[in-house]
Amino acid sequence: YIDETAAWVLARDEAQRPRLAQVMYCLLESLRIVGLLIQPFMARAPKSIYAQIGLGEEWLARWDDARAWGLYPSGAKVAPGSMIFPRIEMEKSLGELESLARDLL
Repeated sequence: YIDETAAWVLARDEAQRPRLAQVMYCLLESLRIVGLLIQPFMARAPKSIYAQIGLGEEWLARWDDARAWGLYPSGAKVAPGSMIFPRIEMEKSLGELESLARDLL
């Protein structure tokens, strides 16, 4: 969705601001729902996600809200933060695994 909508391109064109707002809202609403759904097996990540998208931890207790679209509050402030899911560098990771495997043999 991010690649298809090219939000960075929309941001450069003042006439596209309404479309950019719609795209960003969809992304934030999706993150709100994903945060709820991953709680059972990724306990810390949802708290970090919610802190960055401007929602308090009390939102994490609203399980029934995972079925609803359009609940992200219009006044919430997005905040920068550290990477929650850092990109995995496949070649580096494979090299480390191969090294560990050699050490074990």
